[in-house]
Amino acid sequence: MAGCTQHQVKELRQPGLAERCADAMRASFPGGDIEIRIDRRQANATDYGGLGALIVDVQGVRPKMPQTGGFLAREVAARCRFENGILTEFRWTEGPFR
Repeated sequence: MAGCTQHQVKELRQPGLAERCADAMRASFPGGDIEIRIDRRQANATDYGGLGALIVDVQGVRPKMPQTGGFLAREVAARCRFENGILTEFRWTEGPFR
């Protein structure tokens, strides 16, 4: 580790569950240019079916989309379920279509 540069050390960190959910949201709608709202990431550690289960809600915005009208939604949101760190469920809670 002493010989690693700042960039290499950053790659050793694993992303959090909110970042993984955001990546799943982007991957499920390629070309959507979704910007994740950092202040809207939320992980709920309540009981959703046993120990090690965690629900993560992520919201984002597609800035190139108009505020109103059109087929595609500007505001998007998704919910991910992780069990023991493994993504077991992904679903859109808002968007990507109206």
